[in-house]
Amino acid sequence: MSTIFLDEHCTVKSYSASSKNGKSMVRIEIEVRDHYSLGCLLRELDRTREEQQADKASARKPKAKSAQLALPPPPLRLNHFGDADW
Repeated sequence: MSTIFLDEHCTVKSYSASSKNGKSMVRIEIEVRDHYSLGCLLRELDRTREEQQADKASARKPKAKSAQLALPPPPLRLNHFGDADW
């Protein structure tokens, strides 16, 4: 679970929630009065999104089966007679 830290330069302006097909969406509007605080907030949100995507990707990947050793094909049995004239 992720948390978002709002400092004294950030205030919650409004929020709303809606549900559709069993999924809920929460929208939050945050008013930020300082550029540094805005940057920190955006970095936190980006880090949270990356962590969630990494968790989804790791859950999706099936574990690899133990692969057999790949051996080279056997050599062709070509006879070499040198410079023989036929």
